[in-house]
Amino acid sequence: MEITQTNQKVLQTAKARSADELLSKKDFQSRFWIDVFLKANEINASDIHIEQIKDGLLVRFRVQGELLQFIEYKEEFSLVRNLINRLKQICSLDLSVNDEAQDRSVSFEVTNSRYRIALSPSVFGENFVFRIIRDEFIPKLSELYLPQETEADLRYAMNQKQGFICITGPTGSGKSTTLQSILMELDREKKKVITIENPVERIIPSTLQKEINHKVSWNTAIKMALREDPDIILIGEIRDRESAELALEAAQTGHLVFSTLHTNDVAGIVDRLLGLGVEKRLIADNLLFVSAQRLIQRLCSNCKVKLADGYHIKGDGCEHCSAKGVKGINGRLPIVEYSFYPTPESIIEFDKKNFESTQVKRTLQAECRRWIEAGEVDERELRYWRKSHV
Repeated sequence: MEITQTNQKVLQTAKARSADELLSKKDFQSRFWIDVFLKANEINASDIHIEQIKDGLLVRFRVQGELLQFIEYKEEFSLVRNLINRLKQICSLDLSVNDEAQDRSVSFEVTNSRYRIALSPSVFGENFVFRIIRDEFIPKLSELYLPQETEADLRYAMNQKQGFICITGPTGSGKSTTLQSILMELDREKKKVITIENPVERIIPSTLQKEINHKVSWNTAIKMALREDPDIILIGEIRDRESAELALEAAQTGHLVFSTLHTNDVAGIVDRLLGLGVEKRLIADNLLFVSAQRLIQRLCSNCKVKLADGYHIKGDGCEHCSAKGVKGINGRLPIVEYSFYPTPESIIEFDKKNFESTQVKRTLQAECRRWIEAGEVDERELRYWRKSHV
């Protein structure tokens, strides 16, 4: 009888380890975290930052590009540790490890969202960043607010049978969303599409999605994908010379390849590939469309302030925008510069300034100015771009 009861307890414990069951527990730790996730969902946050501080725990949300404080929980270390351990249980992270980085992705039915989690140690404990991925919302390409010319050039490039399309920009600039919007519009029923990601973010129907882990590296995953007769490959990120060469060689041998790089601008993509040691001719023969993008804050139409010169600046907030977290702001808009079929000569004889002046269309600065003149963006935004990014 004792053995049966023990077995039942073990089974109950195992069942209770699913994320949603742990979140639904009525104790303080689970109620604390369910409140965090539900509030982040309510205000449409893009990220959740959870940081152990000297005397407690700090929870902040990134909303429309800005970090906003949600909770500063000041308690003794043991209580904070209990909260952290419960969160690690919810996310199926290793409880026995507290001095190493961990990452994974999880889904919660209660919020109908997926989360990309990065856990890292710091002076006062462990810190989490949750990137929130809402599976139900992948905008159409026509809903990305791209200029007509940019969208037309991108559509032409993405419907070619082979070549390399690359998007650059910092974390949180919308690269993944743009690529996912592209994939959703491709004919995935008639073409084999493989994605290689770390980790898989949104689920794309009729797509074979592969995830990088400690056993499968980026380069191994690319080589494996090429053996599976794909038409289209999305490589989450180009990280080194080998992955860059594999991507461009795949483009040269009849595949349409999408990827991202971390550089400041379009010319930086070519500069980075050359810096990795990729042969100039391989780059020149395969680039279809390379772009750099950012997201800039959109003014609330109800409280923005019109200046004497006709431009607008951020208002003090109103019922329409303040409830969403950032006063005077209502969403974000993209600014995109790109090069469409850059000439082979511009790469073989690469000079960054010459490439920028002859091959780049719709610069980031010009796109920022376009939104300012449309009354959608703070007039002061251009000063920042002129000083910091152009």
